[in-house]
Amino acid sequence: MINWFNILVFFAGGLALFLYGMELMSDGLTKATGPKVRKILNTFTKNRFTSFLTGTISTTLIQSSSAVSVMVVSLVEANLIRYKQTFGILLGAGIGTTITAQIIAFKITDYSLIIIALGFFLRLISNKEVFKFAGASLLGFGLLFYGLDLMSNAMEPMRSYQPFIDALISLENPILGILAGLIFTAIIQSSSAFIGILIVLASQGLISLEAAIPLLLGSNIGTTVTAILASIKTGYEAKRVAVTFLLIKIIGVLMIIWWIPTYIELVKTLTPKALGETSATTQIIPREIANAHTLFNVFATILLLPFSNIITSGIVKLMPPKRKTKQKPVEIKYLKNKIIDQPAIALELAKKETLEMATNVKRMLEIIIPPFIEKQEGKLKKIEEYENIVDFYQQKITTYVTKISQKNIHGAFIDESFKIMAIVSELEEIADIVYNSLLDKALLWISSEKQFSNEGKEELIEYHSQLLKYFSRSIKVFKDYNAKSVSKLKKENKMLRNLSLELKQKHFLRLSQNIPESVSTSETHMEIIGNLRAIHGHISNIMRTMYQ
Repeated sequence: MINWFNILVFFAGGLALFLYGMELMSDGLTKATGPKVRKILNTFTKNRFTSFLTGTISTTLIQSSSAVSVMVVSLVEANLIRYKQTFGILLGAGIGTTITAQIIAFKITDYSLIIIALGFFLRLISNKEVFKFAGASLLGFGLLFYGLDLMSNAMEPMRSYQPFIDALISLENPILGILAGLIFTAIIQSSSAFIGILIVLASQGLISLEAAIPLLLGSNIGTTVTAILASIKTGYEAKRVAVTFLLIKIIGVLMIIWWIPTYIELVKTLTPKALGETSATTQIIPREIANAHTLFNVFATILLLPFSNIITSGIVKLMPPKRKTKQKPVEIKYLKNKIIDQPAIALELAKKETLEMATNVKRMLEIIIPPFIEKQEGKLKKIEEYENIVDFYQQKITTYVTKISQKNIHGAFIDESFKIMAIVSELEEIADIVYNSLLDKALLWISSEKQFSNEGKEELIEYHSQLLKYFSRSIKVFKDYNAKSVSKLKKENKMLRNLSLELKQKHFLRLSQNIPESVSTSETHMEIIGNLRAIHGHISNIMRTMYQ
């Protein structure tokens, strides 16, 4: 006769230990590696592939896709990363979190008490925080497996209870299985925990792979609930992240649900058999479940990563920002389609619009450096607005000049068309450096406790000031071209190149003298100089374009 009380007590206790162990492990890993994870997320997201690797590595470090998704939501809300950078991160997070299931599938519960003891004593005797956090993580890891062992033993009597077996068999129905997996994972807010339970059931021979797959698919959707809840009181950009995470999982499920039998055969083919085992099924199915979880996320990545730009652009259109009534929409002042047949006039109009674009780029340049000196946001929030305006000008001017060039023009008109297109491209590059690189650094710098040395501040101010003058003069040459101005610009270009080298030498001299402020801020100082030098290079390209 089945003792329901014992089953309930041991299963509930085991589940509590499992969930607490999972929380303790994730929390310990997050505290030990959290700053690095944030830096990784903020730095290595320049394209879809580095974003994917970033998501995989970050989730592997803290073993929680829910935690990474919430972190991504918060970073987007803080304007530290852009929405479109998050797509690859979310795909990578799906793969990174499968490592937990892979570890659980290896039956190491016999060593759980040893792991608990090691984690406890490491946490107890360590003075350094990083080792305390590592000990907490190890303790959680041991509790996780001890909880699994308790749940496994509690479920053993159910192997002969036919109604329970029939209920599990009914979950082979894909719709029922997906709903059950979604709801249960949403309740406990951990797909790793739910998949751990599936592995426990499989280790007792209570659930087949056919029943586990739909539950696993539902669990992958359920894990997005944490990110959705985290985004409720955030801005539209952060809400887009949560919706994208949900969409990724739904598309992944729809990709698998139509060919579950084939998918099961593929999983079985790729899972090594436990030869020589008397209870081979209970050894194999847990591994098959873990592999199915990994394959699901791998397939989703292969399918979706190449289309990240299309999907994120679609989400942006479906979830546009709320229009601010006080903010005037960007308007084109000069471009007139009726004038395109008159290339001389049309190109002059394009030139005037390019000067409007340059004005907004200059505003971005003026705003970006003072926060590094004063440790105040100032007008940093305006940079995104200017970036959008610059993008708008770039698209409109490029389209307009392209139409002019298609009117069978020749000679000087072709040359002028090229110059305008080239300068528009260089202006866009400058704006991108400010928005994609320097803005992120400025926001992080303001929130930090570090300060540049007085000499370092003066050098940044000097270089920034000279760069602004060079930019203004280059644009003036573009506006009112004359050979004398170009000659002056060439000398100024050389002076700025020498200045950047001189500033680097002065900084390294301070490092050799072990000046504390210079040592602690060296990385940021050199990154700012490097970004300003890159901007200098694009301004020089504008100048070269003019005298070609």
